Amino acid sequence: MTEPLEMVPPKARPAKPHTGASPEYVVRMVLEGLREPDVPNDAEGYRTVYNLVTPDYRAEFDGLEEFILHLQTPFMSMVVDHEAAERGVLEVNDEVTEAVQQVCVTADDGEQYRYEFTVRKVTTGRFAGCWLVDELTLVMDDDRPGFEHYPTVEYEGQEIKCQPGDNLRDVIRKVEGLSPHNGRADSLNCGASGLCGTCAVEVVDAAESERVSEPTTGERRRLGLPPFRGSDVPDLRLACRTEVHDDLRVRKHDGKMGQTKVEADEHWVAEFFDGEVVPVEEQTV
Repeated sequence: MTEPLEMVPPKARPAKPHTGASPEYVVRMVLEGLREPDVPNDAEGYRTVYNLVTPDYRAEFDGLEEFILHLQTPFMSMVVDHEAAERGVLEVNDEVTEAVQQVCVTADDGEQYRYEFTVRKVTTGRFAGCWLVDELTLVMDDDRPGFEHYPTVEYEGQEIKCQPGDNLRDVIRKVEGLSPHNGRADSLNCGASGLCGTCAVEVVDAAESERVSEPTTGERRRLGLPPFRGSDVPDLRLACRTEVHDDLRVRKHDGKMGQTKVEADEHWVAEFFDGEVVPVEEQTV
């Protein structure tokens, strides 16, 4: 998935540490700073990157200017002014203190390079509680396989990376606080057997391409019964019976089973960054 240029608006730069920012959000902000290092003003993108690395990483350099020179060295320069970036699955350790994500960047000459971001949750000092990049390295492996595309599921303002073929219900539930069920149905359901229908969600623009698996006979039968019969929600699917094949936008509607269309959609179409709205004016370094 190519990162959109408008991901971090110019008014938000340079971005600064925030305890509400997830590790994947931090990687995205760093990538955007590297993609447009001089937008909106000279070195603003570089300042974003400098702000979002750990104090230990920063200590290796004598200020911002030396840090910029480091990013312009032969091993790092391919990620600067890159044309596109494809993020892999974020791998978080058991203690939830460190995360690793590989990114395949397409440089301005069309060549592709793989970088590995190590993000650490700072525990002391003024950045305590913030996820910051602790290491950024070029993956030097001539025999590496091609960088696989990992689908992104956009749900409730969050972007969730998964493996091709993963079950949509499992993808959503692996993020703490997210569920394809409404209310008590989160605990009172059929356990992903495709019988209760409480995990019904809308897969937006599902017909555009083979983004998800075809509905099974059992799924079609369940969605043809009340309360789904006559529902005005388009492209309803049972999350427990749906495989993710490509990038998706998924919505959960109102009603016990998600069969009632939400009239006011403004909150859903608003801009989100991995589900976290981080007011720039409240950020402090």
